[in-house]
Amino acid sequence: PALGDPLVLGIYPPPGGYAAEAAAPSHDLKLWIGTWEYQDESHDTGRHLYKIRKDPDGSLIFEQALPDGQGVIGVLQHHAGDDAMTANLHLKGGEPHGVASFRLGGKGVLVSNLQAQGGGGFGEDIYARRVDEKATKKSRGRMC
Repeated sequence: PALGDPLVLGIYPPPGGYAAEAAAPSHDLKLWIGTWEYQDESHDTGRHLYKIRKDPDGSLIFEQALPDGQGVIGVLQHHAGDDAMTANLHLKGGEPHGVASFRLGGKGVLVSNLQAQGGGGFGEDIYARRVDEKATKKSRGRMC
């Protein structure tokens, strides 16, 4: 552009778009259930898996194997007036681990934030995508 020409800026939406939460109602449990993968360059594989499953009593259960091999688990709770769900996370032995917040981020995307036990607010958005559970078991072993 020449001096005096208007400057045109482009705005790139986050994965799933700006209205991602409106893309699907949060009460449709099928949208939450599955195996999810997110990237984390601090881990040697560069990615992590977690699973959300439906318990026989109808509760949604979050499960993840941490990089150190410990398992973490929590029951997702929906809060009235909010499309997010949160889970108080505990290590498999019962020790508190923190709180995770989840919201739908568009088709096949789940956005989460973690609040570590005993400190601070929630961390940055973590974008996970739904993956094929059978393929992940073959290539990466068991979940928690």
